[in-house]
Amino acid sequence: MVADTQSLRVIAELAERRGELDAALVEAIRSARSADRSWSEIGAKLGVSKQAALRKYAKVAVSPTRKTADLLGRLQVDLDTCFD
Repeated sequence: MVADTQSLRVIAELAERRGELDAALVEAIRSARSADRSWSEIGAKLGVSKQAALRKYAKVAVSPTRKTADLLGRLQVDLDTCFD
């Protein structure tokens, strides 16, 4: 029974570390994208295709400020076309 308890502790500890590593990885990908690194380059470092990296990280890898700037840019274009 002691071995079972120990193995459960190990699982819990590894799950916690995985969460921390996942958050660090997302932040590193955000940094790479902010530095104009391509999804092909990021995928290569992750050992996956460009498409797999993009599919998994595109939504979470956009920094809030960049997302806001993109939305504001699109809004401005929409407003410009409305008032032309």
